[in-house]
Amino acid sequence: MKNTDHKVARQLEDTRTTQRNATRATHTSLPFILLASLLLFTGCNTFTQKQALDFLYEYMPLNDRAEQTREYFQQTVVQAFRTKDMPWGASIPEDLFKHYVLPPRVNNEYLDNAREVFYTELYPRVKDLDMYDAVLEVNHWCREKVEYKPTDIRTSAPLQTVARGYGRCGEESVVAVSALRSIGIPARQVYAPRWSHTNDNHAWVEVWVDGQWYYLGACEPELELNRGWFTDEASRAMLIHTFVPGELQNPEAEILSFNGLYTELNILERYAPVKKAIVRVVDPSGRPLEGVQVSFGLYNYAEFYPLAQRLTNGDGLASLTTGLGTLFIEAYFESSAGGAETVAGGSEAVENGAEAETGGQTHWYAAAPYPVPELDTLTLVLEGDPRLVPGMEEYLLTPPVATAFDDSLSAPMKARLDSLCAIDDSIRIARLANQPPGHTKAFLNNVPESEKEAATRLVALLNEKDFLEATPETLNDWLKGISRLREVADTSQFYWDYVMNPRIANEAPLPYRETLWELLEEYGMQEPGPNPLTLYAIDSIINALEMAPEINPRGFPVAPAATALYGIADSASREILRVALYRTAGIPARIDPVTKRTETAGAQVGAAGAQVGAHGRASSSCLRRCLRLQASAGPDGSFPAYDTDFTIQRWENGRYRTLGFGYESGGVTQEQLFNTDHLLPSGLYRIVYGIRAGDGSVRVRLERKNLRDSAQETVSEIFNLH
Repeated sequence: MKNTDHKVARQLEDTRTTQRNATRATHTSLPFILLASLLLFTGCNTFTQKQALDFLYEYMPLNDRAEQTREYFQQTVVQAFRTKDMPWGASIPEDLFKHYVLPPRVNNEYLDNAREVFYTELYPRVKDLDMYDAVLEVNHWCREKVEYKPTDIRTSAPLQTVARGYGRCGEESVVAVSALRSIGIPARQVYAPRWSHTNDNHAWVEVWVDGQWYYLGACEPELELNRGWFTDEASRAMLIHTFVPGELQNPEAEILSFNGLYTELNILERYAPVKKAIVRVVDPSGRPLEGVQVSFGLYNYAEFYPLAQRLTNGDGLASLTTGLGTLFIEAYFESSAGGAETVAGGSEAVENGAEAETGGQTHWYAAAPYPVPELDTLTLVLEGDPRLVPGMEEYLLTPPVATAFDDSLSAPMKARLDSLCAIDDSIRIARLANQPPGHTKAFLNNVPESEKEAATRLVALLNEKDFLEATPETLNDWLKGISRLREVADTSQFYWDYVMNPRIANEAPLPYRETLWELLEEYGMQEPGPNPLTLYAIDSIINALEMAPEINPRGFPVAPAATALYGIADSASREILRVALYRTAGIPARIDPVTKRTETAGAQVGAAGAQVGAHGRASSSCLRRCLRLQASAGPDGSFPAYDTDFTIQRWENGRYRTLGFGYESGGVTQEQLFNTDHLLPSGLYRIVYGIRAGDGSVRVRLERKNLRDSAQETVSEIFNLH
């Protein structure tokens, strides 16, 4: 690039930085400006409301800061304080109001104005009820709106779930918590992140009524609280937790973590028998080790899901209050090569040469099953563990036994509940039958004839949720982005999948092509395609981002235009923006569903495609190795299922990370997994394979493969588990 091009680009970058800072200020400055300025806007004119607004901004995650406006949160405060006029409003303690009524966010959904809409509908139905009966009535209202149906991993906004009429348990509970908070009843989403006895998880709701917490199944009405089909399942759980916005001063349960924005509470003791599982980590001489990361893993979906991760204290101890089943404990520590002897007392260390970017770091590792009912303390010796080199192990892991619970109803009571739920269902069915066609059908009907083919092909790329939720503004933005690339585009499916396709990860379906096109032009792009000016513009935009992972500790997705305008990102939102910039500029790109690495290619994007480097340029420096899964089909013609029967994990940054070969991750089909070579980044790998028995216990095999020193490895023996 010529020096004049660099000069112009730098001037444009300075201009854009000024604009971005102005945009960022409207999102972030509010908690820090003078009270006099706060008193200027309508509705927030009392000290109490000012404190509420400050609280929201103090503990606000990145996606809300980037995607929403100050006015949105002002209205959120006004709506929350309106609920103080409900019959129970005066009885809600300030701390509960702050943490469980005020916050508009429930989990990782896109925020909308559901609270206002829900309040308008619910107020007439509950204004003359007591708090307990109001909760029951709200859950009937929720069933009128939403029924259970599995969907993809992106959590819809509450109004979108209601408009669709169905959602998975996580979406149902987002609707229910939003509805309860809209009328001033403290509520929170509760999760069993993984069941111990089956490959699944579940979310439900807890509400605070007259001084105590109760549970209920979201959109699953009962005649009383503390009832649900999942009661027995919960009694077998190893962890049930909830994330609370802000830092709790007087928690009513064990604090698992505080990430700066959310407090994670362990509320398992409400549902199941518990015991404190204690892990002691020592070096080979028996000396306790402080600061070692301990992962309390639970086998589920063919991986050891980390229920909690704790650092050992000065006595080498880490603990977790958990259920009476078997955990899989992993302890790991990493340090620079020069500091090795200070950690493990000079013990033999394992060099993780597969991680070139770690700059000579050395890792220590130890792992073992922990039968919680049988042991008071599990001791792990941290050293250069053979589990990081080729080999195989086998374990039998058992879940807790269910607690007997009689949830049967008398015949008259069951008939009454069935009748009420049938009314709820009929209301929902009638509403959906009379609902006008969605935005997408209207969009197709209104596009000019010259755009029909492109619009039809665009819509064909959308999944079911996006088809129902994408607004005309979003669809027109995406279509305009396609039209801009006509001169350089081809009609291949590859080009449509990795350039024209507007969907990148699990971010909300929002407009971004127009914004990013203008931004690329401001940074010097003159024409789309992989030319020097365009690549420099992409690099400049990405490099101008301020990285702040601490304000997105739970990894909520952020829309690419919001990241670009806000100017602050974490690694995930940066890579979503990077891919969006490439595609907007007509360059094929994706986030590899298997390795989660950003890739771009001039002719092909695949498992062995070029990795995008730190500055966005295509790079082939990532060494690839072959891994082959060798197995025969079973009597029914099927192979072991990824994410159910087995997973492949790579040793990264001191721990194993599961690769995204599964269907939900967008990887490959089961047929493509076996008896073929998979090109993977060089490194140390572990294959986890398990067979679960009818009582919930599971026999697990771990087979380790070294793709750091070996160019090709075959996995076969592990699948002979019978």
